[in-house]
Amino acid sequence: LQKRTTSSNMGILSSQFLEEGDTHYLNNDFEKALQSYEKAREETPNNPRVYNNMANAYNKIKKYGQALESYDKALEFDRTYPGTLTAKGFCLNSLERYKEALSIFAEVLKENPQDSAAWCGKGFSLQKLGKNDDAEEAYNRAIKSGGDTKNTKEAATAGLLQLRRLKGVSTLIQENIPSSKTTKTPITTTTITTYSWLPLHQHQPEDTPNDDDHHKSLLNSYRNGLQNDPTNEELWFKVAK
Repeated sequence: LQKRTTSSNMGILSSQFLEEGDTHYLNNDFEKALQSYEKAREETPNNPRVYNNMANAYNKIKKYGQALESYDKALEFDRTYPGTLTAKGFCLNSLERYKEALSIFAEVLKENPQDSAAWCGKGFSLQKLGKNDDAEEAYNRAIKSGGDTKNTKEAATAGLLQLRRLKGVSTLIQENIPSSKTTKTPITTTTITTYSWLPLHQHQPEDTPNDDDHHKSLLNSYRNGLQNDPTNEELWFKVAK
């Protein structure tokens, strides 16, 4: 009876620590989130959700090696845990292990050929390996795949813009920004934002503390320009950068 009670209590504690960690994560306090996830891991060491969430937090603070270890641990307990395999692919991209990332995305796409996030990650891997034609095809598949979020398609659009291959971008631009130069509809942040965990900018130099404000100022300037000229390729390229 004592063992059963202890086991039950451990499950409750683990749930509490997980929820606590998730709250810290959503508040962008990733160090505290990791502390909570570590406590949850100690209580339920076979729970893939614990390792998945821990890996995501490590990813956010750019500790990609530890993130990869945690993703692998989550997959060890459940190879089909939602999103983990794709996230591992992006983590490998962050570590510049692009060929390994391609193998992961291939595994994801074999099971779900319509996984836009995997297509987008594959496009990034191919782009970094200098296979720009294949990267363009993968980014276009990410845009055209059904059942996906708008943000992933925008991230693929940014990849195409970086390649300066704009054939597949015009439709998305027309859907997301004003088509008339006279319209007063504002271009919002969601119009041009990218999936926070898609590492399109990961190898740029580290930002200084004031860079965020500078980048926001630039984006506002580009948005104003796009209101007047919504198909300006050069402005969209600057937004992608």
